[in-house]
Amino acid sequence: MKPVRAFLKDTSGAVTVDWVVLCGAVVSVAVGIVFVLEGGINAMSNDVQQNVAITADQASTTTDTVD
Repeated sequence: MKPVRAFLKDTSGAVTVDWVVLCGAVVSVAVGIVFVLEGGINAMSNDVQQNVAITADQASTTTDTVD
């Protein structure tokens, strides 16, 4: 019976539980941030892609007319 009482009174495993909960919360917040920022990043990426394509078209048109 002493080993059972000693096991029940031992609190060293509580720290592990705290760390697991803390790490789970950090991962959850990180995933939430990714989902929130994903739409804005995709829109910005598309804008940059369009601007680069327009600039490339303008540059090729400008260099074609130079003799």
